[in-house]
Amino acid sequence: MTTQALSLNDMKPALTNTDKSRRFWDRHAPKYAKSKISDLKGYERSLDRTRDYLTNDQNVLEIGCGTGKTAIAHAPYAGHVTGTDIADGMVEIAREKAADGGPLNVDFLPAPADDLGFPAATFDLAMSHNLYHLVDDVGAALREAHRVLKSGGIFITKTPCLGEMIVVMRRLVLPVMTRFYGLGNVQMFTLGEWENSLKQAGFIIEAVEFHGTAGKDTRPFIVCRKA
Repeated sequence: MTTQALSLNDMKPALTNTDKSRRFWDRHAPKYAKSKISDLKGYERSLDRTRDYLTNDQNVLEIGCGTGKTAIAHAPYAGHVTGTDIADGMVEIAREKAADGGPLNVDFLPAPADDLGFPAATFDLAMSHNLYHLVDDVGAALREAHRVLKSGGIFITKTPCLGEMIVVMRRLVLPVMTRFYGLGNVQMFTLGEWENSLKQAGFIIEAVEFHGTAGKDTRPFIVCRKA
């Protein structure tokens, strides 16, 4: 009986989708930092609506902060803002932005959405934009957001509901793109499924708005509250 020798590739553990996402965003962080916002008016409207819920004594969290643009924009309206992101490369760029004449009441930490590392009931308000369609376990990530919020705390999301896209994009284009770029799985939930996920995680939905100004908007701006 012969034993087949294992190659180095055979001995490496398989990459999880979380690992793939971390590698993808680390690799693309410099390019992402230079990219332009595709719908600037819609983005600014979301900033304005979020500020309706901010006060200068709040401890605020942004989950999936990317290179820090939104967290830095909100910092002057809050007591303190913490941004987290799965990718070290994103966090490094966000820290550089804050250090280069940015607000003093913002900091950035690496952390996955389902394991933020903060004590329970730490934050008055949490927000996350363009994230939950990219996580492996949406329920676990939402429960973690719920855990770190204080009772009655506000949770704001602007999450792509890709299940609302036309069939050819949902079934063909997006899967091909994610495999080509090595991004891992992308969640294809509808607006109704997304709202149910928020409710199951313990949130009460208070507002559902659409701020996009360029074609069909599949990214609802949702304001929730922790009961």
